[in-house]
Amino acid sequence: MEKSCEKRCYQINVVERRIGRLLGKNSRAAGLFDVRVEKNSTGGAKVIWTKRENWRDWSRLSEGCDLLRSNIRDWSPEELWRAYIQLTEAEEAFRIIKVI
Repeated sequence: MEKSCEKRCYQINVVERRIGRLLGKNSRAAGLFDVRVEKNSTGGAKVIWTKRENWRDWSRLSEGCDLLRSNIRDWSPEELWRAYIQLTEAEEAFRIIKVI
């Protein structure tokens, strides 16, 4: 999109909508980039983007991890995990029965 803006004179709002659709389709990766659209010297749109390294670091640390939250304070993490697994197994059983 940056190269396209260099070749043609796009209006800023058109480019912003295109970027919005692109980030919307790739919402998981959208937080990695800081994207701005400004007017260039010829009056067209210019895309300025940077990578957010702090987001990238967090993404690497949290990839493949699940965060289990609960309002139950008196259970140990192991008890909470066991209850969660039992619930997911019960949900899967209901799903199987529903298909049959």
